[in-house]
Amino acid sequence: KMANFKGQNERSVQDIVYFLQHREGKWRGRETGHNEARKPLFLFINLMETHLPFWPPGRFVEQVAPYLRTDREARDILRRWNREAYRWAAPLAEPLGELEEQVLADLYDAEVAYQDDYLGQFFETLAARANRDHTLTVIVGDHGDGHGEHGVFGHGFVAYQELVQVPLIVHWPHRVPAGGRIPAPVSARRVYHTILEAAGPLPDPTGLPDLRGLSLREVAHGRDVEQGTAYSEIYPPLNFVKAIQSRQPELVERFGCTLLRRAIVKDRLKLIQVDGRPAELYDLSSDPAERVNLVHERPLEAAGLSNQLDRFVGVQEMQRDNLAAGAALDLEADEKLLQHLRGLGYIE
Repeated sequence: KMANFKGQNERSVQDIVYFLQHREGKWRGRETGHNEARKPLFLFINLMETHLPFWPPGRFVEQVAPYLRTDREARDILRRWNREAYRWAAPLAEPLGELEEQVLADLYDAEVAYQDDYLGQFFETLAARANRDHTLTVIVGDHGDGHGEHGVFGHGFVAYQELVQVPLIVHWPHRVPAGGRIPAPVSARRVYHTILEAAGPLPDPTGLPDLRGLSLREVAHGRDVEQGTAYSEIYPPLNFVKAIQSRQPELVERFGCTLLRRAIVKDRLKLIQVDGRPAELYDLSSDPAERVNLVHERPLEAAGLSNQLDRFVGVQEMQRDNLAAGAALDLEADEKLLQHLRGLGYIE
């Protein structure tokens, strides 16, 4: 029997809805003598619906791609992609055909529609909770997916927007203004700091600087300590690299499959480092699809962003190494560490 690696997403959400409704009944006093319902609650839901293979219920396929009923070639394309798991995260030796591209894009949208549908009951349950005004809700993608835009399928090997620009929605009554949209980019890692703030004051045994400033609530109120800068890091997935080396080894070098990539976005400019060197620069205002590489035309801006990215990475690695050694990191008090970071060019 073939395992379903995507899990049972709809059933899992239904189970969570049942749990919340049962817990809410205790909260409202329909069952007495239970304090469990009044304890703080953390829920993390990881959904896999939009990953291949694509097999949403028929009504969502009919809604998005009704032509699949009569187009045998389109159905054959879908069956082939659903069956050939290797292709789900590999570079494309040849660009997708026009119908192939349409089928994959439409079935992705059908999976999104299906996921939205069963999430609706979950959000209705959240909205009906007695303590909804004290509930932080965050919707965020862990990554996007390439559908051949830069010769790559899936979510490995590249740092383009289709992979690193993800939805981020925060609902936090009385703390984040409702209905606003903030165009400045932020790193998804800051969801962690936002949840920490919602949990209340916590002791800081590490000696790290105050993490509250990295909460997304600060961005919503115009106080962004990272000044509209976002960072990304894409490690080569070695299991996929091995598969490509055994099946299509010529693609490994062509697409730089073994190389580490980092990216920085600031003021609508985006720099991509490949193996530690500035390789691509894009103006996302005029070129959101990242088709025109400006790294040689605008070398000063590329160098500035690359230096800023190096400084950020250097500080993060220094923090990591100190924490691994059990040492507290206090940049303000440790003059020796400051000198070392200046010597490396990480800070000025």
